[in-house]
Amino acid sequence: MKKLILSAVVVMTATIAFGQGNTDDVFQLGIDNTGIITQTGLMNDNVLIQAGMDNLAIIDQDGAGNSNLTVQAGDANEAYVDQLGIANNNDQLQVGNSNVAITDQVGLLNSTIQEQQGNGNSAYSEQGLIGLNFTSQYQEGNNNEAVNTQYGLLNYSEQTQFGNDNFVIVDQTGIANESDQYQEGDDNRAGVLQEGNNNYAVQDQWGDDNAAVAVQYGNRNSADQWQWGDDNEAYSIQDGNDNEVTQTQFGDNNYASGLQVGNGNSIDQFQLGAGNTAINEQYGNTNTAIIEQFGQSHYHVGLQIGSGNSIHTIQSN
Repeated sequence: MKKLILSAVVVMTATIAFGQGNTDDVFQLGIDNTGIITQTGLMNDNVLIQAGMDNLAIIDQDGAGNSNLTVQAGDANEAYVDQLGIANNNDQLQVGNSNVAITDQVGLLNSTIQEQQGNGNSAYSEQGLIGLNFTSQYQEGNNNEAVNTQYGLLNYSEQTQFGNDNFVIVDQTGIANESDQYQEGDDNRAGVLQEGNNNYAVQDQWGDDNAAVAVQYGNRNSADQWQWGDDNEAYSIQDGNDNEVTQTQFGDNNYASGLQVGNGNSIDQFQLGAGNTAINEQYGNTNTAIIEQFGQSHYHVGLQIGSGNSIHTIQSN
């Protein structure tokens, strides 16, 4: 009876130890592909698939329950993964040549998805300190670059680019910030900086050589930037709480700028045409500015200092 109990304990202990082991699956097809995998801890899982020539993957998992899937199809692609913590998840897919994907995760239950199709693209994602952050980076074309940095809890970022030579960056620090960036065309630039909680930013650009920047300090600020055409620029800075900016531009060579310092301010800039300019600054609380410009070469500057001020301007030709 004692032998039976002892045997059962040995089997149970072996089963638990096996269940806590790390798992690594590597599949390579081609010439001179390299995979370097380091796993330290319990129940980490890695799958690496490489097809082509001269692809490189370096994967380091330290902690418990981390998961990684890296797939590379093409030549001279590079993937780097560093996971430190518990139950972080990363998925990387690269199809083409000379693409680079980098993921650095520290904390708990962070999630990253990186997908690149084309040549010479690069994606970088860093998530840290607490956890439950999410980022998705998708690029299709050539020589595009996406950069994501998240520090805090429950931050969310999506970056999507179609075309060539586009650049997108987001930096989030705090809790429950959200950013959605979409670019289709060539040589577009988009950047979001969020420091605080529950801030929201959307940047949507179609065309070539457009630029959008949104900076948010505080809580519950909202910035929407929409541009269709070429050589348009939209800039927004918000310092405070519950501020709103909407910038919409159709056409070419339009310029929109909004600055808000205070709480509960609102700016809405709409421009349809070419060569229009709208500049608004608000210092105080609950100020409102609505600017509508149709045609070409209109110019507006608005300055509001205090509380409860209102501007509504319409220009056309």
